[in-house]
Amino acid sequence: MKRNDIERIIAKLPAADGNLTPQQHIGANIWLARSSSGSVQIVLSSAEPPSKTLMLRRATLDQGVNFLSEENGDIEGCVMLEFDPEVDGFAVSKVAEHLSRDGEGERSGDDLIDSVESFQSMLEGGYSNGWSWSKLIGTWGELSCLERMLTLCTDDNEILACIRSWKSIGVHCLDFVFDHSHGFVFDVKTTSRTKRDHNISSIDQVASGIYGEAYLLSIMIRPVAEGEGFTLLDLIERISMSIDGEAKSLFDKKIEALDIDREICSAHYFRERSSRPMIMLPSSRVPGVDRFLPLPEGVPELSWPVQLTENGIIGSEIDDLLTENILLQSEVISNE
Repeated sequence: MKRNDIERIIAKLPAADGNLTPQQHIGANIWLARSSSGSVQIVLSSAEPPSKTLMLRRATLDQGVNFLSEENGDIEGCVMLEFDPEVDGFAVSKVAEHLSRDGEGERSGDDLIDSVESFQSMLEGGYSNGWSWSKLIGTWGELSCLERMLTLCTDDNEILACIRSWKSIGVHCLDFVFDHSHGFVFDVKTTSRTKRDHNISSIDQVASGIYGEAYLLSIMIRPVAEGEGFTLLDLIERISMSIDGEAKSLFDKKIEALDIDREICSAHYFRERSSRPMIMLPSSRVPGVDRFLPLPEGVPELSWPVQLTENGIIGSEIDDLLTENILLQSEVISNE
C-alpha cells in the first residue's frame, strides 16, 4: 500500500469506543487502529514478540495485547506500538509503509522495531504534514472557544472584536489577542487524553509581552460517535451561519486560509469532557514557567510538556473575563 493511502487511512481512523477498537488492515498481519484518546497504533496480530528494546521517546511498545472489534472479530496475541497523539500521521505512515513494503508474510516485533528505527528522527521531531490529529483537535478547541465568546456578544462590534482576536493563520505565538489599551492575550491548548496534558511549544506562549501576562486556556475533549458531538466542519458552519457583515467576511477568509481538508475534518466527532470543564490560568501558574524563564544564556528557544491540575478560572469567571475584554475591544472598533 502506498504511503499517501496509509496517511489518509490514519487521518480518518475512528477512535476506540470503550473496549471496541476498529482496525484497518493494510497487509500481512499489519493493522492500524486508534485509541480512545486519539493515539495511533500499529498492531501486528499473532506476532512474535520483539527480542530487542525500542528506544523511542514518543511511543510505547507492548506485547500480548488483545483487541475486540465488531467489524473484524477479535485480534489476539498482538504486538502493538502506540504513538503519542502529537506524533504526526505522515511519520507514522512512513513506518507503516516500510513495514508492509514486501507484501505477504508475517511481521514480527523485531520487524516493527527495524521500521521504526528507519524513521526515528522524524518520529521524535516536530515534523507536521497536513491535518494531523494535533492540528485537528487544536483547531477544534480554538473554534469551540470562539463560539463561546460569540455567545457573550450583544452587538456587531463585539462580534467583530472576537473574530479579529482569533489569530488563526500566519505567524503568531498566541491564539487570541485583544490589543486594546490594557491588552489581553491567551493561548488555547486542547487535549484528547484523560489527563490535562499539554505541550508548551514555544516560550512566547507563556512569556509576558507587550500586553502583560499571557493566559492559557485548557480544553479537554473526547472522540465520540456521530450524533454525540460535533466535527470541526460543524463548528465552522455554526459560527459562519451565526454572524454576518464584516465579521462573517473576515471569518470566512480565515477559514479559507486554513485550507481545510473536508474529508478529514468531517470524519471525527468530539465533545468536551463533561466532568473536566475548560479552565484558564495565568502563565505564571503554568508548570515550568518559574523554572525556565528567563531563558538561560545560550538557549534561544524551549518547549516542554505540562500536566495541569483542575485549579484555575472556570465557568462564569471565564465568561466574565472574556466579556470584559470583548467590551474593551469593541470600544476600540467604535472609535475607528
